[in-house]
Amino acid sequence: MNSMSQESELLIVENGLIQYEEGKHTYRTTEKVLHIQNKIDEVAATLNRADPNF
Repeated sequence: MNSMSQESELLIVENGLIQYEEGKHTYRTTEKVLHIQNKIDEVAATLNRADPNF
C-alpha cells in the first residue's frame, strides 16, 4: 500500500467513517456513513423529481 492510500485510510478511520477490526483484519462501515448515504439518496431523489433529466 502506498503512503497516499495509508493516509487516506487513516483519515477515514479517524473521522469515524469506517472501523477497522484488528483481530479479523476487516473494515466495517459506521452509522455515520449510513447516515451520510441516506442524506445523499434524499438529495438525489429531490433533484430527480425537480429535473428528471438530471
